[in-house]
Amino acid sequence: MNNATYNNLILTGQAGELAAQYQIYGENGSVDFFQNPYGLSMDLLTNYSNSTYNSLQAEVRRRTRSGFDFQANYTFSKVLSDSFNTSASRIEHFLDSDNPRIERARADFDLTHMIKATAIYDLPFGKGHRLNYRPLQIVLSGWSMSGFMTWQSGSPFSVVSSRGTLNRSARSYYNTANTALTKPQLDNLLGFRMTGDGPFFIASSAINPADGSGDGEAPFNGQVFFHPAPGALGSLQRRMFSGPWTFNLDFGIQKNTHLTERQAVEFRMEARNILNHSTFTVWDLVLDDPAFGRITSMFYSPRLIQFGLYYRF
Repeated sequence: MNNATYNNLILTGQAGELAAQYQIYGENGSVDFFQNPYGLSMDLLTNYSNSTYNSLQAEVRRRTRSGFDFQANYTFSKVLSDSFNTSASRIEHFLDSDNPRIERARADFDLTHMIKATAIYDLPFGKGHRLNYRPLQIVLSGWSMSGFMTWQSGSPFSVVSSRGTLNRSARSYYNTANTALTKPQLDNLLGFRMTGDGPFFIASSAINPADGSGDGEAPFNGQVFFHPAPGALGSLQRRMFSGPWTFNLDFGIQKNTHLTERQAVEFRMEARNILNHSTFTVWDLVLDDPAFGRITSMFYSPRLIQFGLYYRF
């Protein structure tokens, strides 16, 4: 390990990672930075985590004689957890084993508001309807339209430093940033903004300019997020913010043609995100990321239309 690496860790305040490097490479002298110097990365596997889910749910259903079925529901909810993943097999390390309570925050799949609706309508023409022309009855009959709408608040995300200021770097991804602003003040800075350089979710004043300051230099004008000091953790709560709302509408047209009592042909046209609506989503904002504040992902894929023809017997 060369001195340039140590100097960089000192300059960036990563005391936890610096101590780990000293210990790993035997340059710690008589000082042990780990309680067990012979097992620096031992893991204790246990079912420690827990979560809570609370919600208010409302639903409306309507079925009419004219062949129109409608269902809509609204959910107002909150999920708190000390786990940050959904995989069935995973290991999640404490950022600070002496303070496990800081792990508890909104789950990464928590959505505060969810509005969903689905509908299907049997088109009123063909056999059994006034709008019918007997020679074309087989063509006119059996048509229906359907739709599924989702409108929900954005996924939660964090503003993180990810530096090993207390624990080593490999376990410090969720080491958050510091700020002196209140939550309402931060909410004024974090929000969807379409710019000439693309979509952003943070005001340009809070983004380090191209010629801005780095470690060891004075803060740039408008800077609100800072790396935590050596030996400390960031003050922001994890997943404290929510991304932009997302809207999606899927649409379909179906036709069922009965050839015999047991045989039928079904034609389907299905369109996902038929309005081709942009559904921007925000991942965790990492201070040293060159794309800090930029939106680079979408919740739903662009419009996709597919056709299908099925023979059922």
